[in-house]
Amino acid sequence: MLRKRVEVEFICRNLPSQERHERVNARLGIQVGERVEQDVSAGSDFALFRLFVFAREGKEAGTLDFGGDFVKGTAEERFVYLSWGTREGEAWAMFARTKVPLTRITPELVNRALGEGIPLRATLCLTDSKGRRPSSLRSEESVVWE
Repeated sequence: MLRKRVEVEFICRNLPSQERHERVNARLGIQVGERVEQDVSAGSDFALFRLFVFAREGKEAGTLDFGGDFVKGTAEERFVYLSWGTREGEAWAMFARTKVPLTRITPELVNRALGEGIPLRATLCLTDSKGRRPSSLRSEESVVWE
């Protein structure tokens, strides 16, 4: 596989209640460089974010590496940030971020999405067992790729 442009959808469920943020008008968006885009009310029932990443073969056989405007981290630990904050016009005041790791995306998932012409989808659970927003989505239950 050479470098391939892949559409990704994050389907975010179980957002923390507004009271959990301890801020008025808390919002959730996706970080692109230093900007936050596509932000929605953090009190929503769910959020949907669409982005593009570039997938290429990783250094080790059977692995992938990702790049693009949304992607952060080292080759061994690529991720995307969801950003929690408030918005006043164009100004974004961030108070927290959640890392969405890309490390569990397999070549098979990417090839299937490209072959079928559909986005690579991840369902994200954005609360921990105590109803708080997590700083990272590390468990397999918190990020389900399909």
